[in-house]
Amino acid sequence: MATTSVFDYVIVGGGSAGLVVAARLTELQDISVCVLEAGGDITHTPEASVPGYGKALWFNKETDWGFLSVPQKHSEGAVLPMFRGKALGGSSMTGLMQLNRATAREYDALERIGNIGWNSAEIHKYMVKSQTLAYTPEELAENHFEADKKDFGSGPILNTPSPYKLTYRDEWYKALEECGVPYNANAIGGETMGSWMSPIAVHPKTRTRISSASAYYEPNKHRKNLTIITGAHVTRIQLNTTSGKPVAEGVYYETNGKKHVVSARKEVILSAGSIQTPQILELSGIGQKKILDKYGIPTVVELPGVGENYQVGFCINFVAMSYELKPGHESHHPLATSPEETISMITNICAFVPLPKLEDHQALLDLARKSNFSKIPPSVLNIQQEWFKDETMPQIELVTIPHFLPTAYQPEPDPEKRYLCVCGLLLHPFARGSIHINSSDAFKHPDIDLSAFDNEVDWQTFVQGAKLTRKVHLKTRAFNDVVAKEIAPGSDGDTQEGLEKYLKAQLVGGYHPVGTAAMMKKEEGGVVDNKLKVYGVDRLRVVDASILPFQLGTDPQTTIYAIAEKAADLIKEDI
Repeated sequence: MATTSVFDYVIVGGGSAGLVVAARLTELQDISVCVLEAGGDITHTPEASVPGYGKALWFNKETDWGFLSVPQKHSEGAVLPMFRGKALGGSSMTGLMQLNRATAREYDALERIGNIGWNSAEIHKYMVKSQTLAYTPEELAENHFEADKKDFGSGPILNTPSPYKLTYRDEWYKALEECGVPYNANAIGGETMGSWMSPIAVHPKTRTRISSASAYYEPNKHRKNLTIITGAHVTRIQLNTTSGKPVAEGVYYETNGKKHVVSARKEVILSAGSIQTPQILELSGIGQKKILDKYGIPTVVELPGVGENYQVGFCINFVAMSYELKPGHESHHPLATSPEETISMITNICAFVPLPKLEDHQALLDLARKSNFSKIPPSVLNIQQEWFKDETMPQIELVTIPHFLPTAYQPEPDPEKRYLCVCGLLLHPFARGSIHINSSDAFKHPDIDLSAFDNEVDWQTFVQGAKLTRKVHLKTRAFNDVVAKEIAPGSDGDTQEGLEKYLKAQLVGGYHPVGTAAMMKKEEGGVVDNKLKVYGVDRLRVVDASILPFQLGTDPQTTIYAIAEKAADLIKEDI
C-alpha cells in the first residue's frame, strides 16, 4: 500500500463545505491541508460554468454519483434518483444556484435543541462573511428587492439577480396575493413567507456559475500548504484504538485502482455529504453494531444515530403542473445555447407558503395531532409541530420553470406557443428515512431509504400544495390573462382521487438531503456535538449538510457555506 505525505488536516470531500474549510485553514501558512475528492476539476467546462447547462451533469456518471433510493413502499415502489455532484465544488457545481436563507427561527432552533453557539445571530455572522450583494441600485429597484446591507459582507459568494424579467412576474406575485400569500421584498432578512425572486450564484460580469470551487478554491489553489487530490475515492478512516478512545489518524483511499493512505497530524474532517458521510463512518466501524456485524466490520464506536434521521425536501416533477401561456407572454427554450439565454433556466420566481394558506389546513392540523412520529426526537418534534401550525412558517415551496418540458399529456412543444411549468417542494417533512451500507465494499452505493410519504400528513400537505398551485394559475384574476390552458394534470386533477394518482406518478425524489450525522444530543440520535466532533472519537469532525438535525425551509447552499465558515473557526480555536 502506497503512503502519501502527512498533513495537518485531511478533508474528505471537496464539495460545497470541504473547499470552504480548506481555504480558511490554509490562511494559516504553517498549517497544511489535503483535500480528497472523488470527482475531477470541471470548474471551467461549459457544462459547469454556464448557468442552465448544469442539468446535463446530473445524468453523467463522471459528474454525478448516480444514487438511487431503494423502492419506496409508500410511493408505489418508486425508485427515486438522488442527484449529488461528483466534482470539486460538489453539488454547488451542479445545482440550481439559488442563494436563499431559512427563517431566523429555524436557525435559532438549532440552539433550542441543545447546540450552544448555533443560532440565527451566529449563522448570520458567517453568512455575512461568505456573501457579497452584487446588485446595482437599479437591479434592486427592478427586482423589488429591499436588501439590507447588514445581511452581506465582502465574501466570495456573489449574490446577483437574473438579467431576465419574466413577462408574467408581477402577475404571478399578484395571483399569490389573491390566495393570501404576500410579496416579500426581503426574504433573506429572517422571514421567508411570500413570493419573491431568489438571488443566484452567477458572476455579474462573466455570467458564469459561482461555486465553492470557483469562489474558495480557484483564488487559493496556488497556496503551497494546500494539496488537492482528485479522483480519490475514500474507503474508510484510519482509526487508532491502542490507547483507549479511538483517534482518527488518517484516511484510506483509492485512485485508479491503487490503494493509498494519507495521515493527519491534527484532524480528519469528513465533508462527504449527507449520503456518503454516514457510509464512510460505517465502513470505518462507527455506527450501529448490528449493521456493522452484518458486513463483517468490527465495531470501533457504537453510535446508533449514524445514517438515521435522513430527511429530504420531497419534490414533484418539474413538469407536474404545466401550462400554455396566452399570446404576449414569453418563455425560454430548454435547449438554449448562448450563456445569456441559459441563465433564464434558473430565473425561478418562487413562493414559500405556510400551512394556513392551504385550502384544508385545519384537516391537516387534526391529522398531525393524531399521527405518531416516533422516529423524530422529542426536542425536534416539538419544534416541528410548532412550525406546522405557524401562520408564517413555510411548509410548501412553489418554483416556476419558465419554459416547456415534455409530459405524457404533450410530448412536444408547439413552436408558436409559450409555456410555464411549476414544481412543488415539501419543506419540513415529518418522514425520517435512513442511509446504511449494504456491503463492506466502499464502491457500492449504500441503501438510501427516504421513507417517502410514510405518513399521511406529509402526503396530504403535498396534495394541498398542488391544489394551491392550480388555484394560483387557473382561478385568480391576476393570472387570467396569462394562462391559456392547463396541460398537466388537466381534468385528471379535478378530483381528489385523480390528483393524488397523478402526483404519485410525478414524484421524482428528494433534494437537499440532511440529518444523517446530526448535531444533536447523543441520546436523541446525535452523531456530532456542537463543535462538530464525532461522539466517541478524537480528532474527527463532520462538516457538511448531514449535521443539520432537521430540514430547513430553504435551498441549502448559503447555509452550508455558513456552516463551513463557522467550522473553520471552531477548528482554528483548537490549534
